[in-house]
Amino acid sequence: MAKPLPCPFCGKAPEVGPVCPETEGNAWGYVECVNQRCPAKPRVRDGAKRSDERGSVAYKALAIRRWNRRATL
Repeated sequence: MAKPLPCPFCGKAPEVGPVCPETEGNAWGYVECVNQRCPAKPRVRDGAKRSDERGSVAYKALAIRRWNRRATL
């Protein structure tokens, strides 16, 4: 699984979840900035249209891929 880039607004490392798939479920994933001083606090979901039995690792990978996509000027 790829590693998420730092937050584009504050530069801190984001959190990848679900942190505990056993209690939070394993059919989704997210990446979010958890820095309390971040001006934007962005959050990206996996973007999957359907959930299935791929497990949280696959959904986390989708969310990281979306998080790491940055605009180029």
